[in-house]
Amino acid sequence: MIHFKLDATDSTNSYLKELVREGEARNWTVVSTYEQTRGRGQQGAVWFSDAGKNLTFSILIKDIGLKAKDQFLLNCAVSHGIFKVMDACEIPRLKVKWPNDIMSGASKLAGILIENSLIHDRIAHSIVGIGLNVNQEEFPSSLPNAVSMKQLTKKHYALDGILEKLEGSIKAEIGLIESGKYEILRAHYQQRMYRRNSAQMFRIPGGDPFMAQIQGTTESGLLILRKEDDSLAHFAFKEIEYL
Repeated sequence: MIHFKLDATDSTNSYLKELVREGEARNWTVVSTYEQTRGRGQQGAVWFSDAGKNLTFSILIKDIGLKAKDQFLLNCAVSHGIFKVMDACEIPRLKVKWPNDIMSGASKLAGILIENSLIHDRIAHSIVGIGLNVNQEEFPSSLPNAVSMKQLTKKHYALDGILEKLEGSIKAEIGLIESGKYEILRAHYQQRMYRRNSAQMFRIPGGDPFMAQIQGTTESGLLILRKEDDSLAHFAFKEIEYL
């Protein structure tokens, strides 16, 4: 892997995109930063991180032969790669919250933002941005559900060591895509889904709350919910929200 380690940047995803545009990024280029000033999450959310305490980084993944219709496999691979490292660190009650969050119980430990570039029906390259709470001990009141590895285990972690493990684990999971082992990746994701088969309140934006059970995801990554009338409904990420 090729590393760019920055003192500060607005967004590692944006920085890596510029490297790609300038032809300076090869496959498995990693951009990490001591301080990210405008990190982004899903739907334009801001990723908050105290300087030097957490991991904020992006990885360029190219030429893995994945069709656009199967792009959710990247979510499966990256989230499971992170999951395995956290499990080895003995982080308790680990789950993957659809589509891209790593949870400990009801608290958010890590977030993933994947931005794909398509050529016709295939993914030319993907920029995978990851924020992992590592050594931060306090979070702002605006993030009541955030948690760090240190808060959970009472241990202090070497950031470079955790980053190296994450890189290796994610690369191994991407190898399953390259070798066509799609069902293994999908099965890992389903098994580790947050609140699967448990009752949960949801809301369609602008609509009334309703109770449903998470059944899993479709092959394309839509969330499958079983409603109280026993009917099944499929939702894309922006079409549904957890309550």
